[in-house]
Amino acid sequence: MEIRKLEVQVNKEFLIEFESIPSSGYVWCLEGGLDETFHNNAKTKSKTKQIGGKAIQTFTFVALRRGDYELVFRLKRPWEKDILNERRFQVHVQ
Repeated sequence: MEIRKLEVQVNKEFLIEFESIPSSGYVWCLEGGLDETFHNNAKTKSKTKQIGGKAIQTFTFVALRRGDYELVFRLKRPWEKDILNERRFQVHVQ
């Protein structure tokens, strides 16, 4: 599994975006939650005006302290245990 590396600045906003089809029920979920290290805001914006079309899910973060952290996202239906896809990010906060 590929781990993507990000270098970000403390107290500066950074984005992680995923393509999804929310009408199928599958959405990207941040696993494990966050402690007080990050502030997070998530939103979804449709790429087309068609019902059932693709959308971009944007997770906006602000790292509140320096260090190395891992963020794990899973593409799944929130009410099911099966995982369709997983992406990991190694975040170095300076």
